[in-house]
Amino acid sequence: MEPIEVSGLTAGYGGRAVIEGVSLELRERDYLAVIGPNGGGKSTLLKAVLGLIEPMGGRISVFGASPAAGSKRIGYVPQRGTFDRTYPITVMDAVLMGLRARKGMGPVYSSEHRAMARSAMESAGVSDLAERKVGDLSGGQTQRVLLARALAPGPDALLLDEPTASLDPSMTGCVHDILRRVSRDIPVMIVTHDIGAVARDVKRIACLNRRIVVSDSPEITPEMMAVGFCCPPEILSRNRGCGCSGKCTCGRGGGD
Repeated sequence: MEPIEVSGLTAGYGGRAVIEGVSLELRERDYLAVIGPNGGGKSTLLKAVLGLIEPMGGRISVFGASPAAGSKRIGYVPQRGTFDRTYPITVMDAVLMGLRARKGMGPVYSSEHRAMARSAMESAGVSDLAERKVGDLSGGQTQRVLLARALAPGPDALLLDEPTASLDPSMTGCVHDILRRVSRDIPVMIVTHDIGAVARDVKRIACLNRRIVVSDSPEITPEMMAVGFCCPPEILSRNRGCGCSGKCTCGRGGGD
């Protein structure tokens, strides 16, 4: 049994399906990128796996349990825009929030909790920011704090939703360096538009646009082009498996 198994999943909102018949697995020490156009259902897939929405059909197994039960073993990094940076807390406070389930109803975090938070901050490269207010951080620093928060409880898998959106190239590279190290120990699934940056690191790619196509190698395939993904030029220059040569001629996605 793989850490995450999705079989024939249909999911959406208000009775309207956003994704249909999706089958996917996240394997041990996997590094999987989920790509696809806006509105294709990538975030919907994550929400279903995390138990945040109820599937309309199909099956999801998370470490052999239901999403509601198994997702407790998953670290999740949401899109940066969902994090309220105006809340007056320090970086240490924000990272400790990832340990609330362990803390229970007690009013304070133990020394063990704080040690776990410090270890996660070290892994994410934000130890020097521990006493800074989250509202004073740059976009890249904020993203690394969210990553530290997800790593603090020692998850068995890590899911990320557009972790490098709106970051400059140096911060994007920093985040991907961290994820590369993390993926050596636990499986990682990243939803991203930045396939050019992750292609050198990921082990597999899935393209989702209502339905899904999965490649067991970090390659853009002709089948992915058929579901509406337009291959970036930087990928075309390295990978001719996308079905295009030179400029992309798929006519979809509005790019070269």
